[in-house]
Amino acid sequence: MRRSALRLALTAVLGLALTGTVVTVPAHAVPKPAAVVASTVDWTEEEADWYRDSVADIALYAAEPEVRAAAEAALAARTDQAVADFVETGWAKARLAATQRKTRDKNQVKTWATSGGTNVKKAANLALAGGDYAISEFVAYGYEIADRLDHPVGDTAVERERIYQRVELMITIGGPTVVAEGSTALASGDAAVIADFYSVGYAAANRTDWDNRERVRIAIEQRNQTLDDLTAGASAAAAGARARAEIIAANIDGLRYLEDALLAMRQAAAAANAAEQVFEQDRVLRPSGGRGRTALLEAHKADAIAQADRASRTALQMNAVLARVQVAANDLTESGQAHGQDWAQVTVSVGFSAQAAAHAAATASAAVTATLADSLALDADQNATLRANNAARWLAETRHQEKVAADQALVARQQQKIAEAAAKRAKDQRGIAEAAATDARGHADNAKKLRAEAQRASDNAVAQAQIASAAQIEANDAVQRESGAIDRLNRAGEELSAATNRCYAAEEEYNAVTAALAKARAEAEAAGQDADEATRDLKIQADRARDAFHAAQAWADRARAAADAARDEAEKAGAAAKQARNAAKAAQQNALTARRASDKAGQAAVGSVHAAELARVDAERVQDEAIAAVREAGQAIVQADIAGNASGSAAALAQLTIDRAGTAAYIATRFAAVNADARAALTVSSEALVLAQEQSAAAAKRATEAEAAAAHANAQARDAVDDIKPAYESVARAVDSAKVAIGAANKAYEAAVAATNDANNATTAAQSATRWELVAQREAGVADNAAQTASLAAAGAGRASASIDRAYAWAKTATAGIHTQAKKLADALKGIQDEKARQDAILREQQEFEDRVEEGILNYLKCQVAMADACKKLWNLVQPHLRTALDASKNHIALLADCYTGDKAACDEAQANGDKVQEFFIQTGAGLVEGAKNLVKGLKSLADCGSWIVVGFSGDYFKENCGKTVEGFRQMPAMLRDHPLELIHITEWRENPGKAFGLTLFDVGSFALPGVGQVSGALTKTVGALSNLLRLSVTKISSGLGRIERFAVRVADVPGAPTGRIAKITGAGLRLENGVAKFDEAIALIDDKVYRVDSTTARLDGPAGGFEGSVVHFDGGLISIENGIVKIRDLVLKPGHDVDLPETPPTCRVLAAARAAAMAAIPCNGTQPDGSWYNIENDIPLTLNRADNEAADAALEAARRVEAGVPGGPRSLTFRIQELLQKVPGATREGHAFRLKGADSLKRKLAGDRKNKPDLTPAELVDGIGDNIRYTALFEGTRYIAGVQDSVRVLKAQGYELVKVKNGWAGGMGNYRGLNLTWRDGETGHLFELQFHTPDSFWINKAEHYFFELTRLPKTDGKVGELELTQKAAEEISVGMWSHVTPPPGAADLNLPLGR
Repeated sequence: MRRSALRLALTAVLGLALTGTVVTVPAHAVPKPAAVVASTVDWTEEEADWYRDSVADIALYAAEPEVRAAAEAALAARTDQAVADFVETGWAKARLAATQRKTRDKNQVKTWATSGGTNVKKAANLALAGGDYAISEFVAYGYEIADRLDHPVGDTAVERERIYQRVELMITIGGPTVVAEGSTALASGDAAVIADFYSVGYAAANRTDWDNRERVRIAIEQRNQTLDDLTAGASAAAAGARARAEIIAANIDGLRYLEDALLAMRQAAAAANAAEQVFEQDRVLRPSGGRGRTALLEAHKADAIAQADRASRTALQMNAVLARVQVAANDLTESGQAHGQDWAQVTVSVGFSAQAAAHAAATASAAVTATLADSLALDADQNATLRANNAARWLAETRHQEKVAADQALVARQQQKIAEAAAKRAKDQRGIAEAAATDARGHADNAKKLRAEAQRASDNAVAQAQIASAAQIEANDAVQRESGAIDRLNRAGEELSAATNRCYAAEEEYNAVTAALAKARAEAEAAGQDADEATRDLKIQADRARDAFHAAQAWADRARAAADAARDEAEKAGAAAKQARNAAKAAQQNALTARRASDKAGQAAVGSVHAAELARVDAERVQDEAIAAVREAGQAIVQADIAGNASGSAAALAQLTIDRAGTAAYIATRFAAVNADARAALTVSSEALVLAQEQSAAAAKRATEAEAAAAHANAQARDAVDDIKPAYESVARAVDSAKVAIGAANKAYEAAVAATNDANNATTAAQSATRWELVAQREAGVADNAAQTASLAAAGAGRASASIDRAYAWAKTATAGIHTQAKKLADALKGIQDEKARQDAILREQQEFEDRVEEGILNYLKCQVAMADACKKLWNLVQPHLRTALDASKNHIALLADCYTGDKAACDEAQANGDKVQEFFIQTGAGLVEGAKNLVKGLKSLADCGSWIVVGFSGDYFKENCGKTVEGFRQMPAMLRDHPLELIHITEWRENPGKAFGLTLFDVGSFALPGVGQVSGALTKTVGALSNLLRLSVTKISSGLGRIERFAVRVADVPGAPTGRIAKITGAGLRLENGVAKFDEAIALIDDKVYRVDSTTARLDGPAGGFEGSVVHFDGGLISIENGIVKIRDLVLKPGHDVDLPETPPTCRVLAAARAAAMAAIPCNGTQPDGSWYNIENDIPLTLNRADNEAADAALEAARRVEAGVPGGPRSLTFRIQELLQKVPGATREGHAFRLKGADSLKRKLAGDRKNKPDLTPAELVDGIGDNIRYTALFEGTRYIAGVQDSVRVLKAQGYELVKVKNGWAGGMGNYRGLNLTWRDGETGHLFELQFHTPDSFWINKAEHYFFELTRLPKTDGKVGELELTQKAAEEISVGMWSHVTPPPGAADLNLPLGR
């Protein structure tokens, strides 16, 4: 009775709640009145469900918010008692509260209708006319909107916040549509969207909720009416039959729905379990920074929700089945029939089991939601932690940059002080330099005056020397005439003696002898007359030469005095200039110090500013990371709420599952023994019960974990936010430091500018002083040349004349000695009968003659003590060639002796041999004359140059004529010391020993004269030799660069090594920088051993600006050898005089130039007009025909394209190889500048190959070249083998094919040590070479290449190359160089398979 009363009451409440009127209750549902309603609820499950569903309808659709709130509270309590209390008393209280509110609202609206503004009054009257709903809506939000129309408010933050709060209130009291649309508006975060919902959207949404309530009310009325109609129109019998049929049909449908619900539950459970498995797998990776696989979890969630929705739809369908069964069971009961009730009970158990399965599926869905939310919360926590850590890291970096800025500011202040001090010193040095420049000019003026005086004296001395030399030439003619006369006289005496001796043998020839004696006496008288005449002429010329010599000597003394005075002034000018240069150098050094300090201060300022900027950026990063951490923490909180809500839903659904499963099990248990459907229901309910409990527990666990993650993320976010302030405080301090640094840098710059100006002024003064120094030196040099010319003229003429006199006196004496000694021998032999004694006497006389001759020559060849070695070398060379003449003379003595003893045949042979002896000495005289003439030519050349020297060393005449002569005279002493055998007329000795003897006598005699400067009659040859030596020792500076191919430097003496060693330096590539000359790579040849030259610096002999465009050479220097490396110190780079550079063929340029070169004596190097190729290397010509040359050019062009890459085609091969080598540990790339083989290098190789392979076609000849593109990789010895193997593996992995291996470590490449691999590029098919070296083998390969090139030239026995080496010597040097390379362990045994 109580249950019926409650149901009646609830029906009434529902009707009133929805419409304000009582809904008609179906007749069969109306209970009888009850006087007392018990306080204890005793509902069946069906009844409880009905009441809860009804109260839920009230909570959703009741018109008054007070009633909805009371219904929601009753449902939230989750007890039947609360629902019953609501039905019994709660609804009445809620209605009363609603009525009271409505009364208050109505009175308030009435007040507004009379007291409000225009819009408020209008809207209030409309609300009063619309009834309770309109009034409540006007109070809730309408009045506020109308009032804003009467009193507009701007779009301010305060107004937006107020609207936001109002919308939140609307959601709180609104229906489902209001809640949904209002929540969407708030979630957008867009103030305009929220305001639109507030002013417009809420009214529409609220109207929708009201209309929905109306439709529910109508549906309830229709349902009740239908129940009445069915009950009233059924008869008992028909009802029973229909009821059973309906029960059976419902049972069939229920079983189908049960299966669907079971399947959906299991699939939902599978999705939940899969999500849990993914979550746990992700957990393992989280400590290492892993994140959850959100997409996969969302997929499982969607699957679980879909299955839960499917199960829910099945449950709803099952509700209809249950309703049908209940109705049919009631009908069956009312019809008085019991048969079929068991089926109804089983069907009910099936339905409750299906509902339990649906609730369990929903529980699984909620668990998946919780799992996903937990994963996202953990992700957010990790992200927040990462952001917080980043914030802390950027804070530390900000503080580091603050310190950097402060340190740089300190550096800037220190450099400011350095710059200011250097500027002060530069100013002081400027004053010193300017004073010294003034002194230098005064000394230069004095030197100029003295130079003019020296030149006048020199001109006079040269004129007198020419007079003396001309007289000497004429005197030589007289000497020859006198010598001839004496010879005839001696011959007559010989004939007379021979005739006299013969007369003893044949008395009958007396008359003939008498006639011969008369003839000899007549010839002697004639010869005496000729000798007297020649002697008189000789005396005249001797007196003339002697007077000229004395006059020349006097002028020479005056010239020397003036030159010495000019040199003294030049030295004083030099001292002043040196002082100026030193001051300028010191000023420039101080300016450089100031500039460097300024640069460092500027760099420090830039560094400080940069650090401050970095600090600001880092601080912003701190702030960004903190904001991101807060955002992640918020996300964690949201996900924790989602997980909590899902956990609550899962718990509620699990409870519903328990309720439904328990009821189903209670009913099915009674029929399970006999009914399979009941057993099925029992099984499903049990499975649903277990699943719901498991998933509820899992959801609770995920919610707890998500909440902890949110708390941790929130803490991390707070820590990150706390880092923002100290970060920006560090920025402020860094900025202050940057300001200090900038100020110091500006002051340092000002000091540097001042120092630079003073240094430049000092340099200008020093340059001026240097110019005056050069003027003074030039004037002194001209004066020296004038004095030297005068000395050469005087001393050369006098000594040359004396030399000729002594030579002829000796020759005459020697000739007369021949006859005298022969006569003595004949007298001595008259009484000697013993033949042995006779021969001994002959030998003694011959030796006596030889000793006298040699003594005479040696006395004549007296040399200065300092030149003893040169004289010894000279005598060793001359002596063999004199042997012929001496032997002939000695033989002549023996013949004359025999002749004197009566041997007629000997007399005839002596006559012929005497002619040879006489011819030798006649040619000796000719050589002396020619030597004298050459000396006169040299003196004349010097005299002609005198007037040009005054103008300077830049005139064309001086370049073409005087420059070589003057330089030759200056270099002559060194030439005589270093190359004495080059000046002794080797050719003449072979062809005409007599003439060569005369030339040599004159040359050596002139060399030995003190003060003469050791100038010889071989002047022209000497100058030419000097020019050849100088050709490769000079270079012309262009853009601060040059290259000296060969120069010599003295090697410092060391114990145990020969003294006076000279090193030949080759391949010095010059560069001028910072006021000095430098070269880094060169090689030295010392005692046929090659050394590497260390980086060398040479002092510039003059201002740096004056070297551009000048021809320069090295001077001085001293070599020491340390640890196998040559070090050069005290080297000076001097601007030189013009020297003929080697006649290197010009490079062929364009066609016109090629034609011109083809017609020239020296063809051009390169491609010729006919398309062939010509090149001279080390004096050896190399050629290719046109076809071979074109094939070489095509191969080079193909290599260039592959190396550089083709747009739209394969990338640059160089870039690709570099990228691959970067992947190999320990690899160092070298030789990038030489990655392409040069045209001449390739063609030289082809020219050599063509000689060995004449039958190959041009294409075949070129195809054999695999190194047109070549790269080099270096590995240290311990890493070499692994590095090579790694490189090969990397290249093969990228498709490169290894086609050839040449292992120099195994001895298969001559002297070369290294590994050369030829590869084929997979993209282009082009061959290239990759060389593998150690650091030592790489350097030796570069240094030894010159000698390798010499050995590769066509074979010759002569000397080749600039170092003038034989190919054998070059080979020995190459072997010696490579012997210093240690092979890496295992390199010789490397096995590298060909292919990919």
